[in-house]
Amino acid sequence: MTAGPLVDVATEREPGQSVADLLGDHVGELAAFTLSFVVIARLWSVHHAVFERVGGYDRTLVRLSLLWLFTIVLLPFPTALLAGEDGGRTVFALYVGDLTASSIALTLIVVHVARTPAVQRAGSGEVCRVVPSAVTTALFLVALVLGLLVPAIGFWGLLLQLATSPVVRLWGRLRG
Repeated sequence: MTAGPLVDVATEREPGQSVADLLGDHVGELAAFTLSFVVIARLWSVHHAVFERVGGYDRTLVRLSLLWLFTIVLLPFPTALLAGEDGGRTVFALYVGDLTASSIALTLIVVHVARTPAVQRAGSGEVCRVVPSAVTTALFLVALVLGLLVPAIGFWGLLLQLATSPVVRLWGRLRG
C-alpha cells in the first residue's frame, strides 16, 4: 500500500464522522500500510548497508538491484491483502514469497559484491559478509515452506528470522 490510498481513506470521511471513527473503520488498511513501511524500511536499510561498500557497478549488479527493487515495489500488494478478511495460504505465499525473493536478490547482490573487486569501494573495510545474508535467506525459505506445509504455523514462521544472529555466530565458531 502506498500513501495514495491513505489519502483516499481521508476523503471517505462522512459529514459529522469523527477522525477516530474514520481511523477505526480503516484500521486494517492503516496497519497494512504501517507494516509495509516497516518491512520496506528494514529491507532498504540492509540494501543501503551493502551499497556502502560499493564503489562501482557492472551489468550484473544493476540487474540484481533491479530484481531486488521489483520485490520492493511488489511488496505493498500482498501487504494490503493481509488487511483483508481472508489472509489464507495464497496471501501467505505472496507475502512471504516476496520477502524470500527480496532476500534471495539481496544475497545474490552480496555474493556478487564480495566476489567482484571491480565494484567494491576502495578502503571500505570489510567486504560484504555473505553468511548473514545467506542465513537470512535460508530462514525465509524455511518459513515459507513450513507455512505452506503446516498452515497453522503461518506467519509465525517469520519469527525464525530471530535466529539469524545465533546461527551466524554458530557458523563462525564451527568454521574456526
